[in-house]
Amino acid sequence: MAFTVPSPGGDNVKCLSRDDAAKQLGISSRTLYERTAPRGPIFAVRFGRRVLYPVAEIDRYIAEQIASQSDKKNGGAK
Repeated sequence: MAFTVPSPGGDNVKCLSRDDAAKQLGISSRTLYERTAPRGPIFAVRFGRRVLYPVAEIDRYIAEQIASQSDKKNGGAK
């Protein structure tokens, strides 16, 4: 389920619940927890009691993973 959260800049930010973000990434909720900052590289937003993941952050993480896989296939050359 997607949520829309107001940002300090006045824009609205689309966010995913933990379960939906995990499904989007193809990982378990536990693995997502382990990869969430400060333990890992995925940024999350606490909104009340909920931990939400901005869609843009999930997209960034996916792109980063694709780039790192591509680098590994090319022998680390950029």
